[in-house]
Amino acid sequence: MKNPDGTPKFFELSNFVLNLCASPHSSAGAVRQFSQLTNIKTKLRNRLEVKTLDSLMHVKQMVTRSAASVDRWQILPILLNNFSRWYCKADEKDEQIENESEPDLFD
Repeated sequence: MKNPDGTPKFFELSNFVLNLCASPHSSAGAVRQFSQLTNIKTKLRNRLEVKTLDSLMHVKQMVTRSAASVDRWQILPILLNNFSRWYCKADEKDEQIENESEPDLFD
């Protein structure tokens, strides 16, 4: 509906109704995500980085949605290669730290 001058009739009311329809009628999704986050980030695991938490939440969600068990999971070769490369780099850094000689203070 439009006014005789071409402007929409009840413009503000129609925008309000559209925004009302677009807003979620429940906060259950957000509550569920925070609940999942508190299950993952416990007192013992309180130093996890945001990226790690995000990844763990995605994995948990994927397993829950697909109703898959861990024994039936098939790890893609590209994921295994990426993990191996990352893990080897971490091992090399640890070896470098172990191999660095500390100065002898009693010489």
